[in-house]
Amino acid sequence: MCLPEGGSDYVVFYENGDCDIDLFLMYSDEWALMEDDFIVLHMKTTDEYQDEGAAMRLSANLVSRHGEVVSRYDCLIATRKVLSDQLLKQQKLSRSEYEERSVSKRAAWTGLMEFFDSRPVFIHGADFSLEHFRNELSHLALQCRSHFVDTFEIATAAWNIECYSIQGVAQRLGIERSGASCPEEVTTILRILQAEKASGWDFHTQRLASSQVKESRKYWALAAANSLH
Repeated sequence: MCLPEGGSDYVVFYENGDCDIDLFLMYSDEWALMEDDFIVLHMKTTDEYQDEGAAMRLSANLVSRHGEVVSRYDCLIATRKVLSDQLLKQQKLSRSEYEERSVSKRAAWTGLMEFFDSRPVFIHGADFSLEHFRNELSHLALQCRSHFVDTFEIATAAWNIECYSIQGVAQRLGIERSGASCPEEVTTILRILQAEKASGWDFHTQRLASSQVKESRKYWALAAANSLH
């Protein structure tokens, strides 16, 4: 499992909050991963603030190169910890539904690896999530052959905003969220990813157009100067 390299060295921020960066070139390898089927993933832990705790829900969408959701994976994981009413409400689950639908860790993670099938995975906040991944997969002796890309990292390169959480980026982009449950967050992450790619492509196109205009002006200026002789 690996994450793309990158950093703020490439970024020059404007006053309007956008940045002068060719995202299309900087993340060209990542955009290339979207030329075939890919996965968008979100994980929720037993901790309400996602700071700690064990995974209690794994949600993922299989997305085609055209941006269409082909299939979904949504699995509740049985835990020893009693989940709070607030967490269950956020996940839009009743306690009885959670107890009926939840499966063992092994079944949940094995199912997720089969759903991945070595496809690239896009996730928001990979530093946190991958720590859980490594611990769980190591404990269960499972292997993951997927390449991970962090939409959080791309967002920090694309926009100068106050908060880079899913909610913060969605608000910055005007993306309407239907809720904060795992499946709903996967939908939001996909829309963030698509916005990041579109932003990178638009800026790259504008930069090329600007460069071509400058070269054209130089050519005609030189031609005009030569015509005077």
